[in-house]
Order: sequence, then C-alpha cells, then structure tokens
Amino acid sequence: MRDDNSNASVPPSRLAIYLSALVYPGSGQFVQKRWLVGLFYAIIFSICAGFLIVAIFEPMFANLRIVMDFADTGKGDDFHPISFVKVFSWLGISFLVYLAGLLDTYAAYCRSYNRRLDTGSGDNKTMENKQD
Repeated sequence: MRDDNSNASVPPSRLAIYLSALVYPGSGQFVQKRWLVGLFYAIIFSICAGFLIVAIFEPMFANLRIVMDFADTGKGDDFHPISFVKVFSWLGISFLVYLAGLLDTYAAYCRSYNRRLDTGSGDNKTMENKQD
C-alpha cells in the first residue's frame, strides 16, 4: 500500500539556498515566501554595495576631473587617493550581510526539512496504529 505522505521524507528544494548564494541576497527568502526578511536583506545589501561603489568611483572621477582641468589650463589640484579603509569597510559589511542572508536561508531550509520529517514520522505512526 502506498503511503499518502510519501513526500514527507523528501527534502524541500534547495533552490532558495542557491539563489541566495549565487544571485542576490534576499532572493532565497523570496522563494521561501518570506517577503519582509528577503526585502530587508536585499535593501541592506544594495545600500552597502552602493556605498562600496561610491567609495571606489568617487575619487576616480575626482582625479579624472583634475586631469581634465590640468589638460585644459595647465594647473591642477592634488590627486584624491582611494580610501582603502572605506572600501574594505563597505566590502566587509556587504560580505557580512551576504553571509547573514545565506545563513538565514539555510536555517529556514533546515526548519522546513525538520518540520517535514516530524510531520512525516507522526503520520506514519498514526497510519500504523490504524492498520493494527
């Protein structure tokens, strides 16, 4: 006889974990239908990535402006160095948000898997009692 709860032992899809790891933080939570948490990680990561991009490109464009002014007038200011402290700080914060989102997706996956196992084993015991 076929068990009605045969999908209880099948683990949930790992698509959410793969999306969080490879596409964008928060996308795995969206697949798990955890909209607010997914939106939180997507927004926080986007803000950190935006500040990282600004920390890299703002001095580069300022230096380009200085070079262009020097080419036009022969006079220019000192170059603006890229602040590696800012760059690595925003890179580190972005990585921590990425890692937290990935761990959150994995923890939700494990909870879902354990919930399926618990409901599956409870249903099997009930089915065995009904057969006796």
